[in-house]
Amino acid sequence: LLSQRDCHSKHHSVMKTLLNWCVMICFAVAFAACRTDNSAQLPITQVIHGFDTIRDGAPFVKSVEILALDSSHPLTAIQKVEIIDSLIVVLERNSLSVFNRDGSFRNEISRKGRAETEWIRLDAFASKKDTIILFDGFQDKLLYFDLKGNHLRTVYSQKGCFMNISDASFIKDETLFCQNLLFGDDSDIFSTYNIGNNTKTAVFTTALKSADAAIFTGRHSFLTGKDSVLFVAPKSNLIYNYSIKNGNLTGMEIETSKKVLDNEELKAISDYSPFQLNDDFPGFSSIFEVDGYYVLTFYDMFTTFISKKSKEAWTIHPGHNAGLFPFLNLIGQDGNKLIGCPEMLSLFLGTYQPSGNDSQGIFDKLKNLADSGSDNILLFYTIE
Repeated sequence: LLSQRDCHSKHHSVMKTLLNWCVMICFAVAFAACRTDNSAQLPITQVIHGFDTIRDGAPFVKSVEILALDSSHPLTAIQKVEIIDSLIVVLERNSLSVFNRDGSFRNEISRKGRAETEWIRLDAFASKKDTIILFDGFQDKLLYFDLKGNHLRTVYSQKGCFMNISDASFIKDETLFCQNLLFGDDSDIFSTYNIGNNTKTAVFTTALKSADAAIFTGRHSFLTGKDSVLFVAPKSNLIYNYSIKNGNLTGMEIETSKKVLDNEELKAISDYSPFQLNDDFPGFSSIFEVDGYYVLTFYDMFTTFISKKSKEAWTIHPGHNAGLFPFLNLIGQDGNKLIGCPEMLSLFLGTYQPSGNDSQGIFDKLKNLADSGSDNILLFYTIE
């Protein structure tokens, strides 16, 4: 028989062991919850069905408006289009330009150079009411301008903070939600930045790596709302929901028959490129929101509509009728309209083909514009 002291000692030992196990389990759970890579076990709030269903003749496009931007101000490689105060702000490789709604050129904002008001590398821009903020990651500075191009102020950031930035949007007065390039081991592809205290915080880290190149992980990969930010990531079948209030992440899972790579398989990819396509799930490059639907794309390879009401998905692939005209290079939105930017060279060479129901003659109009030398065309898609 055990003495009372022995019983107490044994009881104490058992309790200590149980306590240690509880601490280890709690640590493991907390660690999993804090991780932001694709392997994190995020709380799933919704499951979306039907992604693999290819919709032929989907009546999603009600009408398409064609807007030719002023050809006297040529643009190349348009990266972002934003509608601000009835003006069209266009970011491309070497300029940030403002156009009127009729397509006429209005003014440029800043220019390349080393002066206080100039940039060496134009990486991204964000808007705040009628103010435009340009990001120059090379010089670690933010340039503030009004829409007429008047310089307001210049703010210098922590060294290297915006080295890989590709897009940004304000979520609070002094806080930006940022999308970043994937560059080598720098895989924090989404982050926040507080201008006031000059701090950057990772939101989502992918296990993917690139080789010796900076890789875009999407064109319009996040949506900012009043309370949250929705974003998509390469090789992931989730729509991530970031809470602006507390920084928590949840996810909407899109069911697919394609293989979704786990974290270890993602780590094995050391030279990621979105155009090295395999049989696994590619992820998404863009997310938009129109009445009744979320719209996701993987570049021009497919477009998926997700019904907010039924949580069902429909996917449109190139060559399938999207009602009136295929979705081409979606890069922005104007209220309930999606904005596309067709590659005019592809139209000129005949790479794009007309839809089976091109009742508005959109393809012929674009072909005529391409033949006449127009390079800067925007398409405004109205969704049913």
